[in-house]
Amino acid sequence: MDFWERLDYLVNLKSNRKKIAATVGIAANTFSTWKKRKSFPTADVLFGIAKALDVSIEYLITGQEPSGLPPRLAALSRELARLPEEDIEEIETLVDLKISRQEKQEAPDEIQQNA
Repeated sequence: MDFWERLDYLVNLKSNRKKIAATVGIAANTFSTWKKRKSFPTADVLFGIAKALDVSIEYLITGQEPSGLPPRLAALSRELARLPEEDIEEIETLVDLKISRQEKQEAPDEIQQNA
């Protein structure tokens, strides 16, 4: 997915062109101009769009998160950050439990392979 496809996808997924344009302070038809590749958004507009779409500017431009996390995990991380601390601790406990169960299931396979 290139920048233009990603921008269009994210705008349609999270909002619409009119709302994003109003939030960023650009004309709604600017998206059409960009889509036709007649111009490219300036850095400050890209920053505003990324903020409005709740993605990093790096992800908006490249499709990669600056943390090196896949986009799905980075999005999950942003969502988790919005939760109260006790909810985050509960989720950490659930993740630890899931990993522990997975390791226990894998352990018999490793024992058989080493035998």
